[in-house]
Amino acid sequence: MQDRRGGNEAGHGSGSTCQLGVLGPAGAAAARSVTAGSVDQGERRLLAAMPLHAITALHGEAGLRERLAIETAGLPEADREQVNRALDLAARLHAADRR
Repeated sequence: MQDRRGGNEAGHGSGSTCQLGVLGPAGAAAARSVTAGSVDQGERRLLAAMPLHAITALHGEAGLRERLAIETAGLPEADREQVNRALDLAARLHAADRR
């Protein structure tokens, strides 16, 4: 049974440490390498399947930006440009929010 946070009553699935266990050592290593530079197809598939909270915990903003690029890759060029302008605006508006 799921609680309001999307996890189950025992607390599994609601935190990033649980997600690491699901990924396993190979998946966690591939996930960590996303922030180190180039992203290969396997890493892109992993990011596409990961919950956003897990991407945030493992990769931060760089991982979320890559996920957005994955999700918008199939859009027409004009739409991708609009998404990128919105992303740039959000980054400027929240620049002081960095932790």
